[in-house]
Amino acid sequence: MPSTERSIDNIRKYESEPKLTLTPVEETLLSMLYFRVLDASSAEPILGDIYAQQVVNQVNTDFSRSLFPNDARWVKLWCTRAKQLDTWCREFLALQPECTVLHLGCGMDSRVLRMAPGPGVRWFDVDRPAVIALRQRLIPTPSGDYHMIPADVTDEEWLHEVPNDRPTMVVMEGLVMYLTLDKGKRMIQRLVDRFSPSSSAEGGGGDGGKGRMAFDIMGTLAARMLDWDQVPVLRKTGVRWRWPTDDPTAFEAIDSRMRFLGEATWPEDWPPWFGELTTKLLSFLPSFKNIGRAVLYEF
Repeated sequence: MPSTERSIDNIRKYESEPKLTLTPVEETLLSMLYFRVLDASSAEPILGDIYAQQVVNQVNTDFSRSLFPNDARWVKLWCTRAKQLDTWCREFLALQPECTVLHLGCGMDSRVLRMAPGPGVRWFDVDRPAVIALRQRLIPTPSGDYHMIPADVTDEEWLHEVPNDRPTMVVMEGLVMYLTLDKGKRMIQRLVDRFSPSSSAEGGGGDGGKGRMAFDIMGTLAARMLDWDQVPVLRKTGVRWRWPTDDPTAFEAIDSRMRFLGEATWPEDWPPWFGELTTKLLSFLPSFKNIGRAVLYEF
């Protein structure tokens, strides 16, 4: 049976079990699933995450109370972002069928199920202990060489649990912009030191075994507006985008082994991050084009 079918069957067994009541913190961890459910049920889905609905079916949670309003523009933004990172991950898996994937800050994302990695792929989902505990309750464990690590992704200790004998793909969605500059740079430096071909136990396969890193970033305009409390949907959360950048190639300066491969910007019909009128006015500024994007690096 193909791995995708096994994953679907594995999820279905959860549907007959009693629904779970989550704490407010746990509900927040699931907030992004709401948009993936809306996308998957649409006539022309962008991401088509069939697993999101299966997770939502297990809990007693009113997802209409999500931080983000029920607006098709939010659905398009978040699902376009996830799809781009999925695309880069699939390309790497096709290039390196025997590899390691690190999904850092994995949250409740079912990326490993969507990828349905082959037998030569070693996959690690890494996030805080509370997140991993919730994943274990709601998301079925994939077959194959799959692991979950409950840890702060910016810590160093967990890296030693991951072998460095294969080309490595690092995926980080909705993570980098929340890190401080110092912690973020140190994390990327440690990842490169650990998993670059020159550092790996088997040499990483030479030039053909180089790793890749895919993640999304936010621009300085967006971070400044959040600092000024001008992002209504995040006003009550207290979060800040602490590592904004307008230059997609800026991460090359962290380590000489980091090489920028490409970027993807988001749809032009941006959701009203700053309210309808303010967002429309800001869209005329040159810096608005840097508000958010995904980037791909090789190391």
